[in-house]
Amino acid sequence: MTPIRKGSNPVKIPFAIKSSNPIFAAWANETRTAIRQLEARMPTANVGRRPAAEKPPFWTTISQVPDSDPAEYQVSVTLGYLAYQSNTPAAQASDLGTTGWIIPLIAGQSLEPPVPQTDPATEIPKLPLPALESWVYLRVKTDVDGFPKDGEVTIEAFDEAQESIHHIRLSPESGEEEGDYFFLILKTKSDGGTPARPVAERRITGNREMPNQLIEILNLGEEGESGRQEVYKGYDKAIDKHDVRAVLQQQTPGVAIIEPLAAAVPAVPPVTDAGGTVVTAGSPAIPAEEAGDYIRWRTVDGRVSGSESNNPNTSRQIEVRAREEDDENLPGQKKNVVEVVGNDFTDSFTDVGLFDIEVVDGLVAAFTRKEQTGKNLNLTVKAIDYDEAGAIFGSAYVQYVLYWRNGLYVGDVNPGDAPAQLDEREITSVGV
Repeated sequence: MTPIRKGSNPVKIPFAIKSSNPIFAAWANETRTAIRQLEARMPTANVGRRPAAEKPPFWTTISQVPDSDPAEYQVSVTLGYLAYQSNTPAAQASDLGTTGWIIPLIAGQSLEPPVPQTDPATEIPKLPLPALESWVYLRVKTDVDGFPKDGEVTIEAFDEAQESIHHIRLSPESGEEEGDYFFLILKTKSDGGTPARPVAERRITGNREMPNQLIEILNLGEEGESGRQEVYKGYDKAIDKHDVRAVLQQQTPGVAIIEPLAAAVPAVPPVTDAGGTVVTAGSPAIPAEEAGDYIRWRTVDGRVSGSESNNPNTSRQIEVRAREEDDENLPGQKKNVVEVVGNDFTDSFTDVGLFDIEVVDGLVAAFTRKEQTGKNLNLTVKAIDYDEAGAIFGSAYVQYVLYWRNGLYVGDVNPGDAPAQLDEREITSVGV
């Protein structure tokens, strides 16, 4: 099957060659004639100037098979072309090329007679109709990328309607599938006579074009790469849709990494005084933000609580760093990592009475509560006054109470319920 291609640059065909060299002149004129013949074969060569008697591409004519009894019927089809355009690897490697026209086969033979014509003239086969009600299609079989396979553009007749199969590329969610497309040329029906014969119910003429706008989506990157998440899910044959995965923001406590869309803001009316003077200007309503072309991601920042010193109480507590490291899954390649770290402060504190604490990189790494075995004591401090003559007057009164729990002084505020083993003591001071 030989494709006919339409070039992008016009070729000027010279007039008849006159030369003193008869051999050269004869060769040049034969070449010019051959180019004219090729030009005449192009699908667009006679657009707008087809003789009235000439039928359009893929015109169908129904006739009875000679000498058939009972009567059988057949259809003849005029020359037409399938135009295609594809830049897939298969097209680039094919003899057909990435763009051009393909001449279909009918009953195993090309629709186009050979040039020059054979003697006797080559007759284009007619296609038997399988029933009074028949469907005649231009059938195009493709590979998984949608490129017409060599020798798979044919004209075929069926006794029932055919449905096209969309080609499918291999994806994580779907297996690959070759395409099988049916372009209707003729639909016949019974004329209702006795005996009945088929008549054209619908004809569709004109050259056909293999759509090249079929969506082909490819996830970029290395297939099987560690951590690679593919956005394109696959083709859903049942509803003829391509599925693309959505980005889901987990509804967990904390701040969303994906910045939410702004909510609607209601209008605020102006505030006026008793005389009608505007005291505070109002503001118009702001509609809720609609999703645009971008999904906005928030950045992750560290936490600062003071100056950049080595004091854990005032320095940066959490730092977020971007660093590059070797990729263990892809030798020789690097990967970028977001690392959350502390402030490089490391120390241990073991003499704080109630507990031991270990700080690593500015963060608490260990906390151990100490077992307390000391006494529990409430010490009431009282006072009694005397005058300048040294005579005591009045009675003793409480100045304050001091508290110890498990041998540790806890202050002058009652810590709460008294423990089972509690000593309560009093001391009294005498003063002026």
